[in-house]
Amino acid sequence: MIELVMVIVVIGILASLVVPRMERDTRQNAIDTVLSDIRLAQQNALIDDKHDVTNPLWQSSFWHFKYYKCGDDFVYRVASDINTNGIIEQEESAISSQDRKYLFADCDNLDDVDNSPRVNLTRSYGINNITATGVCSLSQIVAFDSFGRLYSDLTTTSPNYINLVKDKDNEGKKNSCKIRFSFDDASINPFTLEIEPIVGHVKVIGQEYL
Repeated sequence: MIELVMVIVVIGILASLVVPRMERDTRQNAIDTVLSDIRLAQQNALIDDKHDVTNPLWQSSFWHFKYYKCGDDFVYRVASDINTNGIIEQEESAISSQDRKYLFADCDNLDDVDNSPRVNLTRSYGINNITATGVCSLSQIVAFDSFGRLYSDLTTTSPNYINLVKDKDNEGKKNSCKIRFSFDDASINPFTLEIEPIVGHVKVIGQEYL
């Protein structure tokens, strides 16, 4: 009888350790996914100079990370509008190094087997809300030029760097770009990414060592 009680106690202790670990893993996996793919967009931009004096729309082809909602699901893509026609095709998106699939989501076909399942943040990690503050609240895009600098939007027909995020706004206040990701499971703490203007450094608030 004593042995049975001890076994039950041990199982209870182990269960209490496993559940928080699962919550941490879900949160950390979501952080690692979003952080690495925003950095991938920036890395691609650094080696793929889009400047083209013959095309006034050249800035719209910057590599970018864009999040959006398909029904109840929050998804994202890492892509470049290569032909500057305003329509992002699957073939214009980056390839995931993990499963060699497109980092792309099509709202009309979320189950496309050619797209990496990681881009569906709701199904993969239980993310149920994404909110942006600062300059990133103007759009759902985080884009970079060939210097790795942050752009808040790609909708411009003038090649004048108008969407380049400067270090300070017109009033002299420091610009910021923060994106907060929340989970359907209320026991999992949200996390916030911050992208610094000019230098384009991407970090997780509270995990600056990443």
